This record gives sequence, structure tokens and C-alpha cells, in this order.
Amino acid sequence: MLQKYEGTSGFRFTYSGVSEGISDMNYLQVDSKKRNELQTYATNNPVLAESPLDLATLADISMPIADIGPYGFHLHESKEKVDIAFTFHILPRLLKDIIYALQK
Repeated sequence: MLQKYEGTSGFRFTYSGVSEGISDMNYLQVDSKKRNELQTYATNNPVLAESPLDLATLADISMPIADIGPYGFHLHESKEKVDIAFTFHILPRLLKDIIYALQK
């Protein structure tokens, strides 16, 4: 599916592992070797403080995740900006195609 978008958009897509600390969804996929680090992650993630699930339950969920979002420049800086063509033209169609593919 991504090849279709690479051919028409000029963007190159890559797959990578979970970037721990980057996404609020990281607690949904816990590496079995790092279960002991979940408490540290929870301490630094305010979303988990409000979760109705305890850490052991969250560690047992361990579901695959995909963090698909806008592409930009100068991330997490005062000059942060998104690539308008990707964010508003390519990304919405890509997300729709992924959602439809997952429903099959």
C-alpha cells in the first residue's frame, strides 16, 4: 500500500520499531524484556496516571501499534512546522486506506 503513495507523492516511507518516549501509545506495546521499565515510563507519562488499568494489565495487553501522523521539520522546537502537502493531502487518504484495509 505504501508503495502506491511513494510513487505519487515523492515521500519515502519506512517501518521502524516503537520509539519509546515519543508516543503516548507506547504503553500498548511493551517489550517483554523491558516490562520492568514500565513504572519509569508511567511516572513520566501523565496519560497513564489517569488510566483505569494498572501497569500489569497494560503490560499484558501488548498489542501492535502504528503511529502514523504528520511529517514536518524542526520537530519539538519553536520553529516546528508540518509539511502541508503531506499532512493535508497525502496523510488523510493514506489513513483512510489503512483503516479500510484493517477492516477486511
